[in-house]
Amino acid sequence: MSNYSWDNPSANSQMASATDEALLKVNTIMPARIIEFDDKSQLAKVQPLIDRVMKDGTTQPYPVLASVPVEFPSGGGFTLTFPIKAGDDCELSINQRCIDGYLETGEQRPPEEYRIFHLSDAVARVGIRPKTRPIENFATDGVELRNEAGTAYFRINDKGELVIKAAVIRMVGEVTNEDEEDES
Repeated sequence: MSNYSWDNPSANSQMASATDEALLKVNTIMPARIIEFDDKSQLAKVQPLIDRVMKDGTTQPYPVLASVPVEFPSGGGFTLTFPIKAGDDCELSINQRCIDGYLETGEQRPPEEYRIFHLSDAVARVGIRPKTRPIENFATDGVELRNEAGTAYFRINDKGELVIKAAVIRMVGEVTNEDEEDES
């Protein structure tokens, strides 16, 4: 039988309660929805989709977050871009420290403000989906870049084939066809 008393909680239970209360204020990762996207700045307004749980157990929606950077896969001088539309779901990743200075300069520097796990330091990654909207006709035999409907795609499959499906294929520049023996 437990020695716990609601009138005189132990130091451990007080510490656990204080820890739980502090963790309720920590933001890490949560799903959200794009409200608006600016393709020039690559910043979005997003609505978090998980409500905040208050100390008394009630819930409250988070506010719409403005000027959230949207992450696009990039590296080695290349970037994968794609349209972002209102209603697209995304994952908000909340940085540990203030990222304002980094966003303005791209350089290493001390944080401009002392805030931790603050919603102002969120970054959006588009692509997360609820179970109610899985990708239809998912390609399991290779990598595919496609539209949502699957009516246009660029696929490299396990056999080494490049399959392109499109209403029109436009090529700009010289097109060269070489046999494998000609490769250097």
